Amino acid sequence: MPENPRILLIGGGNMGRSLVGGLIRSGWEAGDITVSDPDPQSHQALAANFGLMQLYYENSLAYSRASAGVVLFATKPDKLPTTATELAPWMVTDNPLLITIAAGVRADDLARWTGGHCPVVRVMPNTPALVGAGMSALYAQEDVSDAHRALAGRIMESVGKVLWVQDETLMDAATAVSGSGPAYFFLFMQAMIEGACRMGLDEAQARLLVLETARGAQELASASEDSLKELCRKVTSKGGTTAAALDVLEGAGFEALILNALEAARQRAEELGDENGRA
Repeated sequence: MPENPRILLIGGGNMGRSLVGGLIRSGWEAGDITVSDPDPQSHQALAANFGLMQLYYENSLAYSRASAGVVLFATKPDKLPTTATELAPWMVTDNPLLITIAAGVRADDLARWTGGHCPVVRVMPNTPALVGAGMSALYAQEDVSDAHRALAGRIMESVGKVLWVQDETLMDAATAVSGSGPAYFFLFMQAMIEGACRMGLDEAQARLLVLETARGAQELASASEDSLKELCRKVTSKGGTTAAALDVLEGAGFEALILNALEAARQRAEELGDENGRA
């Protein structure tokens, strides 16, 4: 297999386009990436941003023309069973590496839909991949070779960092933490911005203060050897302003609320896996 094998991307939406951009930045040639998507606007955006010539509306036609070593499914979970089954006859002799980033789709189900001939890697990315700051959890079936694992990791590293898990059930936990996680932070930051505006700051001032504080906190946490609990303690003076705010959060059961939210997301991810697996 060549170092940068040809890739067929099924789905040219936001995440698909972010992957195309990441792959090109990582050394793939635009001509080695084929995209299949039924939406003309997706074609226009891809062509405008990357000059891709191999754009198709039909998955089977795209597959027949792509000569791809990797098929990356970036379609909606409910569309994947039909899409994968449609392409299964083409995969009998090619045996490409299959990568799915569809939430709640298990590796064994994708393998079953495609005839069981191909190695499968399941990925849970998140939306910061759109700006190259993604966090992706990956799981490979037992028969996936080290070379295919390395290739899947390199593809996802083109849009951020990766974490491999050995137990597929942990993908549901990763979905709850990192897959859905950006929304939790966005919600918290929006609440802080609204609070700042109520205290007299204008929206631009509030947004700058909140976003830069969030960025700085993340960078400090990443650079420090201290635990997050210790970093919190260091910014909290007894009887001070931070202590007053934390007293309110703790009194409202903030930590328990977060744990309950994560568990709800994990359970829903598990349910989606069951629902999609019945297809």
